[in-house]
Amino acid sequence: MFFIYFLVLVWIVMFKMKFSLADLPHYRALNLDPFHDALNHPIRTREIIDNVIIFIPYGILMAMMRDKRSFFSKIFPIFLTSLCFETLQYVFAIGSTDVNDVITNTLGGLLGIFIFWIFKKVFRRNAEKVVITLALILILLLVIFIAFYYILTGTVI
Repeated sequence: MFFIYFLVLVWIVMFKMKFSLADLPHYRALNLDPFHDALNHPIRTREIIDNVIIFIPYGILMAMMRDKRSFFSKIFPIFLTSLCFETLQYVFAIGSTDVNDVITNTLGGLLGIFIFWIFKKVFRRNAEKVVITLALILILLLVIFIAFYYILTGTVI
């Protein structure tokens, strides 16, 4: 499950849901000024929300896989993954490298960790079964959504 999620995450973050490198925007931009004017632009606000949402499952999975470990050992891989994505985007000139993305991705992971903590409190021993069942349903819905998206837009996979 983690492997499938991680592949989808790479496809969304690095490849902007494209199947061809030629379709990616090739430019290099760097923003190290956190949230400078980002909240005054509706497009940027949507990007912030999307970044948080796509990393929530990462936090849930880290909390599940590292249940008995420290908070730091759960959040650090999320931060590091986001930082690697942003660095690779800059190195390969496939988009904008933005400190906001690292912050909001890590925040999404933090929310995921918190969500799993709530599930553990509510469902106790069955928390992992509930999360895995929900995750499988969401993965199935994601695959269906992606298929419909490409069918409706006429994009050839």
